[in-house]
Amino acid sequence: MDGGAKGFQCYQKNDDFGECFEVGGCKPGVHKGEKNGVWNAQGKFVLDEWSCKTLGEHSRPGCDSYEEDSCPDGRCIWKTDTCAAKCATITGGDACWQTGYCMWADGQCADACWEIMEEETCSSLPRCMWFNDPKGARCSIACDVHAAEKECPSEEQCMWVDGQCSKDPCSAQWEDCRETKCCSAARGAIGMTCTEKNKDYATCIEMFDPKYQKNWTGKALGERTKFQAGCTWAGKDCSNTHMCCNEGFNCLKKDDTFAGCALTMKISTWMKTNVPPPEGWDGTVLGGWRGEYEVQAAPEGSDMAGTSFYCFMAVLPDSPEMDLMEVAKKNNASVFGCDASSVYHSWKTDGEDWDTGATTLVNTAVFLKVMQWMKADGIYLKHDWTIKVDADCVFVPQRLREHMWALRPPPNAQLYMKNNDLKGLGNNGFLGAIEVFSKKAVQVYLDNDEACGKYLGTNSGEDGFFKGCMDALGAGFVFDGQMFEPNYDPAICTNGEHAAFHPIKYPSHWQRCWDIATGKMCKGDTFDCGDDLDPPVNKDFTR
Repeated sequence: MDGGAKGFQCYQKNDDFGECFEVGGCKPGVHKGEKNGVWNAQGKFVLDEWSCKTLGEHSRPGCDSYEEDSCPDGRCIWKTDTCAAKCATITGGDACWQTGYCMWADGQCADACWEIMEEETCSSLPRCMWFNDPKGARCSIACDVHAAEKECPSEEQCMWVDGQCSKDPCSAQWEDCRETKCCSAARGAIGMTCTEKNKDYATCIEMFDPKYQKNWTGKALGERTKFQAGCTWAGKDCSNTHMCCNEGFNCLKKDDTFAGCALTMKISTWMKTNVPPPEGWDGTVLGGWRGEYEVQAAPEGSDMAGTSFYCFMAVLPDSPEMDLMEVAKKNNASVFGCDASSVYHSWKTDGEDWDTGATTLVNTAVFLKVMQWMKADGIYLKHDWTIKVDADCVFVPQRLREHMWALRPPPNAQLYMKNNDLKGLGNNGFLGAIEVFSKKAVQVYLDNDEACGKYLGTNSGEDGFFKGCMDALGAGFVFDGQMFEPNYDPAICTNGEHAAFHPIKYPSHWQRCWDIATGKMCKGDTFDCGDDLDPPVNKDFTR
């Protein structure tokens, strides 16, 4: 190779070895660091000496040895303040990249994309792509030139797909999305919509809020990028996910052309029964089903989830729930004590007995619709947690924050909170009086609610439905066994460990419970120190 001020020359050491040095750089004799040699007749180890005999012709001087006016045109190029080798003359990928102005592509050394200033020239080269970002436009390496996932630069609009680094057809947050009109799930813009600021700029955001984005047109360019379930529902092709959403279903190979989620285990409250593969199926298990799992707390010293609450309540018009809601509102309590809140009107549904002996509503369809109203309002996107609270639940938001500070749920996680420790009676730790979901859990749910309804069914209590859906969609849980314990008696409100009390069915009872829980009465007592309640506690509370 060319190099040095005079070129490189092959010099002979002995009959067995020779090496290239800069012309005039080989001195006869023993070279510094020599370790090879022979033992002579006197028993002394004699190091090998170089003869420095020249072999063949020497190469040309390196380009960097020339001044600007003598820089050879054929093999060199003047680069700002030095004469440098043209990329095409360099052999070997390492030497090519080390120049800083060349790149290795398609088995040869070529001019680096970042050295090209013209968009037309850049776009005409397969190894390059023209890249726009808020800091300006530039020519960059085409995504497919990168060889490994860790070298696939997301900031260069690249994403790792199917074993290779590929150009992302959509935009990441803060990139200008006027041309793509879509937001990249692969590069962190899932759940976002390409939203116009003005004719010169648009970017991906979760929601447009004219209160804070006063100078934006707010026009949506394209559709919102949805959160995917990441699993396959019963009976559907699972060749890509190798994961089934429904409990008891495995991803089974049928033949070389199809794999589907098939029932392999019937699961009930008291037993599990294995089910053989469908007749004629290969039966190879490619993956299992999702189930509940506990999310570990954020380590001490690291960030935990925020504690901003958006709370909502669904009440039936012209029912006792309206009176309970008014008591909560008067006291700035329950949902009205959260950072933001909404109250929605529900409608009457059929009832059936549940396993605590009380009565619940077959109200899943109601809350599916209420959650859609909540989605349309979009307030939940501004807060860390979305909390559904029943009207007959006395909820103390600050206590739940204190629970969270102790539990340390991790930030940006898809999770829900188990809210009781009733063995065998508490719907496996999740009862519907108060339901607490992280923002990401709500986002994933709202993008997959129809599938949950279709494949899990809605003929059940909404707490069982939401827990099953959250488990199926990959949400984990944080266990807060002291969030609440079902009890009709306001005396339970003396328990300072609980963040909620349910069911409290009468306005006078609701007010008593709130006063006890917030220390306005019976402070330090473990019993209800107030006068007799009207109606009394021993009244039938099943209505």
